[in-house]
Order: sequence, then C-alpha cells, then structure tokens
Amino acid sequence: MRMFRPTKPWPSRLLYALLVVPACAAADTAPVTSVERYLEVATAAERARSRLFELSRLLVPVCRATPTWSLGVPPFQLSSEPSKLERAREVRERVMRNVGGQPGEQVFTTEQYKTPYAVAGVRRGDRLVPNGDEAVPGTRPGALTKQGREEESRALEAKPERSFTLRRGSSELPIVVNAIATCRLDLYPIDSQYAYADIYIGAVAVTLPLLAGLSDAELTIVLAHEAAQRVLGMDGGVSAGRPALDLVLPTVAVRVRDLIAKNTETDTGAPSSADLIEADRLAVALLKFYGIGADAYLRFLQRMQEMPRVGVAPVYRVTRPLSTQRQADLEQQIRLAAEGAALHPPKSIESAKLAELQSVGQALLGADALTLAVAESAKPSKTLQVAAKTHRLRVPAATGYARFDDLAAVPVRDEGRERFRHYLTLASPKAFVVSATGGWRFSWNNANAMTLALDRCARDGNTCWLYAVDDQVVYDADPSKRIAQSWQLKSD
Repeated sequence: MRMFRPTKPWPSRLLYALLVVPACAAADTAPVTSVERYLEVATAAERARSRLFELSRLLVPVCRATPTWSLGVPPFQLSSEPSKLERAREVRERVMRNVGGQPGEQVFTTEQYKTPYAVAGVRRGDRLVPNGDEAVPGTRPGALTKQGREEESRALEAKPERSFTLRRGSSELPIVVNAIATCRLDLYPIDSQYAYADIYIGAVAVTLPLLAGLSDAELTIVLAHEAAQRVLGMDGGVSAGRPALDLVLPTVAVRVRDLIAKNTETDTGAPSSADLIEADRLAVALLKFYGIGADAYLRFLQRMQEMPRVGVAPVYRVTRPLSTQRQADLEQQIRLAAEGAALHPPKSIESAKLAELQSVGQALLGADALTLAVAESAKPSKTLQVAAKTHRLRVPAATGYARFDDLAAVPVRDEGRERFRHYLTLASPKAFVVSATGGWRFSWNNANAMTLALDRCARDGNTCWLYAVDDQVVYDADPSKRIAQSWQLKSD
C-alpha cells in the first residue's frame, strides 16, 4: 500500500487569509497515513482494491497500455534486517506484531477477493514461500519500477502457473496460482477527513470516509467511473476550455475559481463535462455485468451533489461534478435502456473493442470472477451512510455495560477509542471487537460483520471479545459472559 503527501497550490496571502484559513484549516495538513494506521488503512481499502482488480480484468480489451499479468496483491516483504529508515522500520515491526511473520518472510497483510491468490486459498496472515530460487512476483528489488513491472509481467505471461508453499500457523500447504491479464489499475487509499474520489499520480484515489459510506453497489459505481477515466487517459487534468478563459480573467479571479473547483488536497482539477460523459458511458458498459443500470448510477451522482461542503474542502461533487449536460446524457441512456435500444458507446473506443469487452465480461461472469453480490438495489439514501442491512446471525442483547457512544468505556488503547469514534459513523451491519492486549478490529456494511471482526482479531493471535454490534454495547464486565468466538453466535 502506497502512502503519499499531496501538493498544495500557493494562493496569494489575501486569498489564503480569506478562503483557506477560516473555511478549510484542516486542509493545511496533507493527509499522510501514520505508521500506527498503516494496516488499518490497508484493511479499510481491501474491498475497493479487490473490486478494482475485477474491473482491471474487464477492461483488458479497451486498455491503451499493454496488459499486465498479475497474481493479485503481492505479499509484504519483511526484510531480514531492520531498515535504517525509521518509517520503514516501524512499518516492518507493526506488520510482524499485528499480522505475523518473521524477518525474511513474505506475509499477506490484507484479505483478497477474486484475485488469483484468493482463488488459490490465500488468507490474511499467510506467508508465501517460493519454490526454488524464483522470487515471489512483486517482492524482488526493482519490482515496483516501470521496467521491473514489465519484466515480471512478461515472465508471468510466459509462465502463468506458479507453485508456492503457503505457511499458515504451523502448517505448510502447497498451492498453485495462475496469473491473469489485467489493465493495470493502482489504488491510492487516502487517509483524509473528506469524502471524494480522484485520479492522482496515475492511480485511482479514494478517501476512507467515502469508502466507509458506500454499499457494494455504490463502491462499484465509484470505481467503475474512476477506472474508466484512468483507461481513457483523464489523469487529474483541469477542465477543458479553462486556459482560454484564464487569458481574460484577472489572476486573483483565476485563483478564486481554482480554489472553488479544484481538489485542494491533490491539486487536481475536475475533468470537463465532455470527459466525464465519456467516462460515464464506459462505466455504464462495465456496470451492466454487476447488475447496475444507468438509473442507479444517476441516482448515486445526484445524491453526491447534495453532499455538504465547508469552504474549499474537497468533496465528491467537486472532483466529479454533475453538470446539466452530464445528467442529460445519463437520462438519455436510461430512456434507451427502457426502450431496449443500444446505449451510446464511448466515442474514443472502437466498436470492435467494445464488442470484445462484452465477450470478456460474459466469460468472467461464467467463471464467477466478478462479485455478483453488488447486484443489490443501488438506490442511495440522503446521507453517506447506506440503509441498514440485516445481520446474518442473531445480534446479542445489549448488556448495559456502557452507553454506545461512551468512548472512555471502550477497553482499548487511546488510539483505539478514536477508531471507535470512527466506527460509530459507519454503515450497518457493523461490529467492533476488542482484544485482551488493548487492540481492536471492526467490520461494517456486511451481514457477516460480527464473525469477520472476531475472526480477524483472532488471527492476530489475541484473545478477543465482541464489544459492540451496530450501535449497542454487547460487552460484559464478566469475562465468562463475553462473546469470544464466532460459534457462540446463534442463527435466527
């Protein structure tokens, strides 16, 4: 998982004093992920990274670049010796402490879904051992450089089937992983306080607050649009037509306009309406394979336009504005779908390539390579939180141990109480688990939230207890009455 420090524009002192300081003081500090939150941010982005991987398979026929062969998200390389760089040393120590693994091992720090590694049975905390002298793809020196990626891709294309030994606890399991072709799409999870998506440094950037408030269908809508922009080459450019306008506008007016219409954290401008429409058309072609139509797509965009904005804070309606032209094009797409007519294709993609995309999509559906669970209704609510779903297992009764919003009562370390504050803002079904060592785990917007949180905590090697489910505390002062394992939960 890469972490970054976005650049900031340099407005005049007058503009800074009038607009930036009073209205958006928090934006003065770039959202850099702390070492303490490194794994937490990676876990929060699991769903998005795996969904983006699915989309990368769909987009191969229309990819402008040479397809990249991949096994999925590579494991984390634990160096044999601590790094001289403090940050790298701290991340290494945190991975060994929270996920497992010994110096020199390669450990998976997050869960994967629908990737070749996931299909082969890899789980979070597993360690991967190469057979023979062949390095694990993505972990050798230089693997992250452009040349290194291209070399590994060619090697995987020539020999897609790879054999490894998987260490899980004290057990060793032989596995075979088959590489697949993808249109390379990188994800940047941004540890920001604002909810937005963007294209930044050639990657799909999505903030944690936006991820936390999206259902599976809505997440797929966001990522399909960003993936379409990336494939079409729209990399954080300024809206079309602005350079000519800049010739007649005074400098101060130009800067005021940019502060209003620009993402002040990544210093990127919103694409033009024409570009957004082109990306919409490709996104709609992708979303059909998830059972999501242009009507659900438009409803989501309309909801995002209602998102409040304080000062020049970046939010989704700023980075992806719904113009009159854009809405009209989507409404026309909806009418065409209702009439059973062909939808408008992206103008910049050849019809033969679009036909190939349809064939690839059908093949992936037949191979169960896409997450069909997102074919739920994508009708959004008025807030960032989605409508509550139902827990698959019976929710334990509240114990009266503490009020659900009493942060001081949560038996975790200080930083864990801040994470519980964040948990309270997330979508249900959700569950928060605490450990005997003061640690925590939580899951949200998932019918299996209770078991997922308990199992993730247990895999860290800790004694864990269910603390809260949705907005009620189920933790008991008596350890014998606490829920420590999934089997203690009853089915309805």
